[in-house]
Amino acid sequence: MTGTLNIRGDDVVAVMKFMQATPWAAVDKREIDIKNNNHAVLTIHNCPTLSALEKEGTGREKLICDDLTTSLFSGIAHYFNPRIKVTGLKVPPRKAYSDCSCQWEFRL
Repeated sequence: MTGTLNIRGDDVVAVMKFMQATPWAAVDKREIDIKNNNHAVLTIHNCPTLSALEKEGTGREKLICDDLTTSLFSGIAHYFNPRIKVTGLKVPPRKAYSDCSCQWEFRL
């Protein structure tokens, strides 16, 4: 897939290019802050999945939004470079709906 998208490299910037091209990028409002080629922060401001989980009210956002998303983002990052570490800076449950849905640091 990276060939089709013309994404080259094994640094964090390559991962962020891929993250921009994912299908859910059109659904949620996201922001990517590239600090340098080896460090970026991905902020998701409006996540429909989190909104649905919060309405459900059973607390599944810890499993879905923290545990599974950490595994998903780490898997994507490791495809490019297994030395890239993914850390959740802000993960649900959130304290206020005005806060972002989640925020992730990618660092090589």
